[in-house]
Amino acid sequence: MKELTKRILVAIWGIPLLLILSYLGGYYFLALVLVINGMTLFEFFSIYEKKQIYAYRWLAIFLGTAFLTFTFYNLLSESTLLICIGIILIMLFLLGKQNGVATYNMAFTLAGL
Repeated sequence: MKELTKRILVAIWGIPLLLILSYLGGYYFLALVLVINGMTLFEFFSIYEKKQIYAYRWLAIFLGTAFLTFTFYNLLSESTLLICIGIILIMLFLLGKQNGVATYNMAFTLAGL
């Protein structure tokens, strides 16, 4: 599909959908934020894969989604615990790697969060 066609489709469908979900609020807005978060994190990690830096993409997307969901429900202590567990998991993945690139992978995973 051409770029102009994509832009027109986003203008016709995406912008009104964005406005409607924002207006409805609540769970609709949470779903919108989670979808946007997942898409942006996926794109963020794809950019770095082209530079041969392989972050722990799915772990970061899961942790980001869980963090936003906990924040939506005002579970601040649980979200802090989740971030700590996430950092520990990322470091455990790092310990399994023996090359120097693993620290870059961990750093860019944490940057995505």
